[in-house]
Amino acid sequence: MTFFKSHVEDTGEDSITKAFFELCEKLGKQGISASTYKIRLEILLKTNPRCEKLPGNITLVSTETTASNLIGQILNDHPVIIDETVCENCKKGKTVIQSCLSVCLTESDLSQLDKKLSELLQLKFRTCEQCGGVQSVKRTLCNTYLIIELVYMSSTDQKSDILKEYETKPCDLPLVITLNEVTYTLRGFLGFCGKTSSITSIGHYVAYVRRCNDTWELYDDTKDSKICVSPSKSVPCQVLVYTV
Repeated sequence: MTFFKSHVEDTGEDSITKAFFELCEKLGKQGISASTYKIRLEILLKTNPRCEKLPGNITLVSTETTASNLIGQILNDHPVIIDETVCENCKKGKTVIQSCLSVCLTESDLSQLDKKLSELLQLKFRTCEQCGGVQSVKRTLCNTYLIIELVYMSSTDQKSDILKEYETKPCDLPLVITLNEVTYTLRGFLGFCGKTSSITSIGHYVAYVRRCNDTWELYDDTKDSKICVSPSKSVPCQVLVYTV
């Protein structure tokens, strides 16, 4: 809870980010309730969802987007990674912030995840579109938490444009990741439950939470309460959450 409280204090007064951290803090202290559902709705309404009036003075709110896109809107004030690009010739540059770090997978094994992340953080060079000179791209990582989107395409679908929903067992996920001498611990992940295996399918997101005794719980809006999940059960996994 100290993690969320410190971020609430460091965020703007009316920020959607502040509302999100306040929601997380309240969930940790009191659990899911009618008031937390109300706060969550207020946050979603700030992301420009599609609203449809229904009979009986009811409004249907639909968020037709991906989890990583929502994370980008909600955590825009707290980026996971910052890209700083500067041209050595014309000296023009720009800064791009990302609230979610995407990792492309072509196999189901996540044992090399820290290696893939380290490769993404390396200094890169490319051609400047303005003058044709050499641009350097420096990536700076957040030292308090990591949000990682897994973009999966199996080796049999290399020629397809359809990205698949990744499935894994919670026990196979890396419990810790060390980057730039900072150690991050797995706290949970988001999974997408769709009608097909494509990430563009219609469906909804669920959350899997890792408890301190290494047990796992599933939180699903279509269920009445939390569900204990076996660490050896294969489940959908799209966004990993790590904190220091």
